[in-house]
Amino acid sequence: MNNKDKTDTLSYRKIRFLGILCACLFVASACQKLATLLQEEVPITGITLNKTTTTIAVGGTEQLVATVTPQEATHRTVSWSSSHSTIATVSSSGLVTGISEGSANILVTTDEGGFQASCSVSVTPSGSSVAAPTFSIAGGTYSSSQDVILSCATSGATIKYTTDGSDPKTSPTAVTGNTVFVSMPMTIKALAFKAGMQDSTVATSGPFTITSGIVFVSLLTGNDGNQGTKARPKKTIQAGIDLAGSLFPTGEVRLAQGIFYISAQVNLKEGISLYGGYLNDFSSRSVSNAISSIVDTRTTGDCIAIAATNITSATVLDGFVIQGASTSSGSSVCINLSTSSPVIRNNTIVRNTASVNSFGIGMSASSPLIYNNVIYGGTAGNWNTAIFMNNGSSPKIYNNTLLCSTGSVVRWAITLRADGANCYPYVKNNLLVDLDSNGGGSPGLYHMNSGSGHYPYSYTTNLFYMAPNATGDGAYVYYSSGNSANINVSNYVSQVAYTYSAGSQLLTYNDPAWRNLVNQDPLFVNPAANDYHLQASSPARAAGTDLSAEIPAFDRDGNPRSVPWSIGAYERE
Repeated sequence: MNNKDKTDTLSYRKIRFLGILCACLFVASACQKLATLLQEEVPITGITLNKTTTTIAVGGTEQLVATVTPQEATHRTVSWSSSHSTIATVSSSGLVTGISEGSANILVTTDEGGFQASCSVSVTPSGSSVAAPTFSIAGGTYSSSQDVILSCATSGATIKYTTDGSDPKTSPTAVTGNTVFVSMPMTIKALAFKAGMQDSTVATSGPFTITSGIVFVSLLTGNDGNQGTKARPKKTIQAGIDLAGSLFPTGEVRLAQGIFYISAQVNLKEGISLYGGYLNDFSSRSVSNAISSIVDTRTTGDCIAIAATNITSATVLDGFVIQGASTSSGSSVCINLSTSSPVIRNNTIVRNTASVNSFGIGMSASSPLIYNNVIYGGTAGNWNTAIFMNNGSSPKIYNNTLLCSTGSVVRWAITLRADGANCYPYVKNNLLVDLDSNGGGSPGLYHMNSGSGHYPYSYTTNLFYMAPNATGDGAYVYYSSGNSANINVSNYVSQVAYTYSAGSQLLTYNDPAWRNLVNQDPLFVNPAANDYHLQASSPARAAGTDLSAEIPAFDRDGNPRSVPWSIGAYERE
């Protein structure tokens, strides 16, 4: 075979191979087309745009986004057009560009089905101004805080504002947003801005006056140089209280979660309530999960963490963990009341060590309403008491969990001392418990007489418990008076038997009307970890009195009380 024949043979083979390859490709394409034809197609049912109106400047742009429905549609391609391309053009991806002043309609159409959606575009001269913001509520005097909504007629504009009188264009205190929470006296200044346009003029609201407002305090975002608003909170508790006291006859200080360390006592002001347990952005509140703690860091001298003088029930202390000082040369008091009657509720109060006395709540000539609190801890060289009262105090003590402190010195859940005037307490639905093994404790009420006596109004449906390994006198209600005439029990029980020996009376209640539970373990969930919720089998569950006529029907965690109420700070659930 000559060279020419060989070349012809190779050419033939190549042509044959190409023919076979083309045939295969033809068959594959046909199969694919057949499979596509056989596949069930999903038709388009509609189309929408992310905006139906917008404003842009000459030379400015706006991205429109088309959404084809359903999402599973087989053919989703669309086309864009402008009714006046000399005013506004639109790209194949939906980007609108302002060409000249005027109005145009941008239309998007599905290739399948011809479904359409449109956006009306106003094109303003280059450098034209954004419309000034408007306010949903006019300035004026309001009895409570208000939400003021800021709006702008220019589509796509952003608003920033100030509430301290400064210019929002240049002020470092300016906040971006559309809602202003007006919780104190303020004037709102706002402007709007948008790329490609001049900023709006500054719009100024009328002055707002809030007669019962709110000051905010946050460790995370606060500064005592701030205005005290939700957006710009104070940082320390006393700064918040002082500001609120200067602004409102009645109002609130709200604390975000965190540990507030104090080195001087916090002084309450009349009518200014203190609430803890808020999230850092103050969007919601949970005293069980967003914990606000107040910790006294002092180690010497007489230390009071929170003090109230001449305070009425218009002042509320609610939702804190309060820890007293550990002082080596004085007394430690978590809350001290003088001629005051605030509402103290939903707190966990932790007594600390002291060389003399350690009190959870101490009072003189005061009549507070105290409920849903847990008080525990503490050692001292003299008195260890959850609640101590003297000099004519008449508190209402309801649904608290009160634990005697540790140590071998005198400790009681509640102590009454008549220095100059009688005490008239109401004690209902409380757990009075001693779990400590050291001597000196009694899980009850100690009437320490100094000559004038005590006249308790009501001791009803409390649970008294002293652990079997605890030592002490074991009294539940004890009088140290040497004169039986100083004991008046007629206000809370018609029949009572008590013993009298060596100037002391240990009252032994035998009247079913007294309705207290004596020497019954409350069965806490985990007292070693200071968890004083009730186990399912606790005798304190559903054993109390319905006090809904006097206090809200919610427990320390905010859970609704079930009738009959449980005894202590926590409900049965």
